[in-house]
Amino acid sequence: MTSSCIRCGRPGASMCRACKTMKTKVYHDTEYTSNRRLMLEQFTPGHTVCGICHRVIASVAVMSIDHVIAVRRGGSHSRGNLQYAHRSCNSSKQSG
Repeated sequence: MTSSCIRCGRPGASMCRACKTMKTKVYHDTEYTSNRRLMLEQFTPGHTVCGICHRVIASVAVMSIDHVIAVRRGGSHSRGNLQYAHRSCNSSKQSG
């Protein structure tokens, strides 16, 4: 029997490298969880562009998933409100 990641469901380990590296908050919203899983599966290092600075994201280690409109400002967890971002870009956006 193969195990799968407890966060994204990828087969292989109890927590895959991508989820260990991302260290993001665990959302209990099923829509966010399923959209996050889909985005992780579709992420292509070196080809995916940051939604904030519009530069290429080199690896999953520097990637985060950002809400275009923050949930606290009325944004949703829908796929249309999520974008790929560098962790550093996302952090600066949150602090500004």
